Amino acid sequence: MSELLSVGGLLATGIFSWQSLSHIAILLIPTMLAVRLGQYLFNRWPPRSFKHIALPVMITAALLGINASLDRVY
Repeated sequence: MSELLSVGGLLATGIFSWQSLSHIAILLIPTMLAVRLGQYLFNRWPPRSFKHIALPVMITAALLGINASLDRVY
């Protein structure tokens, strides 16, 4: 609910465009399907230690985010 209010506020102020909203909508369906699949697989075969999977994924995501930020700054 808070995300919906945030997007509504951004649309109302003009910071957020309808084109951005369409990009979010396009990415929302695959994201939700991946989350549901991940939840199903996690409940079906719970890993013995989740940190072996989650830690490399989080490090990769952080490094990609830092790289994208640095490209925009410089």
